[in-house]
Amino acid sequence: DDEGRFDIPAIAIGPHGIRTVPRYDFPWYAGSDGLVNVEPGQTAEVVMLLKRAVRVLGVVRETGTEKGIGGVRVAAALAETSAMTSGQDGRYDGFAPPGATYITPRALPPGYAMPYVGVPKVLVPENVVDFTLPTLELTRAGEVRGLVVSEGARPAVGVEVMASWSFNEGGRYAVPTSVTVRTGPDGRFVVDRVPEGVEVGLSAYHRAFRTAEPRLSRAGEASILR
Repeated sequence: DDEGRFDIPAIAIGPHGIRTVPRYDFPWYAGSDGLVNVEPGQTAEVVMLLKRAVRVLGVVRETGTEKGIGGVRVAAALAETSAMTSGQDGRYDGFAPPGATYITPRALPPGYAMPYVGVPKVLVPENVVDFTLPTLELTRAGEVRGLVVSEGARPAVGVEVMASWSFNEGGRYAVPTSVTVRTGPDGRFVVDRVPEGVEVGLSAYHRAFRTAEPRLSRAGEASILR
C-alpha cells in the first residue's frame, strides 16, 4: 500500500523465501535475507529493503540478415512480468535483478520459429548500472498446409497429422521436432512456425487407418495425404 506494507493472509506453515516479483518497468527489487518461518497461529513479519535493479539492453535480429525484429516479448528472468517488447529496430530495454540467467522469448510475431538451443545464457552482474544482453537470433518460418482424404477422395475429418523435422539451429546441431495437429471439417490441416528450408515428414492416422509412409513437404507447400 502507500506505506509499503503488504499482507499475505493465508500461507502454508514452514520456512519461506520472500521476494518481490521482477518487473521490466520497475527499477527496484527486494528479497528477504534467509528464510521466514511461518508457525501456526502466529504472524510472521519481515522487512524487505529495495535494491536497485540493472537496466538491461538487448536486440532481436533475423538469422542471416541481421534485420531487427519488432514485437518480440523477451524476458531476462523467469517471471512473465519481466518480459520486454522489442521495437521495430529489434531493440528492447528494461530492468532485471542481478543474477538473472535466461534470455527467453515469450511471444513471437508471425513468420518466425521459436528457438530451441539458440537461446543465449547470461548472468546479469551486480554493481553495474547498464548491461548489454547477447543478441537473440530468430529464424524465419512458414506454414505447411495439407489435405487428408479417405477412400473415394473424401475429406477425412478429425484425423491426427504428425509433422516431424530436424533443424540445425545456428550451426550447432540438428534438433528433432514433432508436432501433432488435427484436420478440420474440410479435412485440411495447418502446421505453423516451421523453419524455412527444412524438410518435413507428414504422417496421418485415425483409428485403424494411417498413411503408408511419410509425405515430405516444406514451408509454403501444400500436400495431400491419403
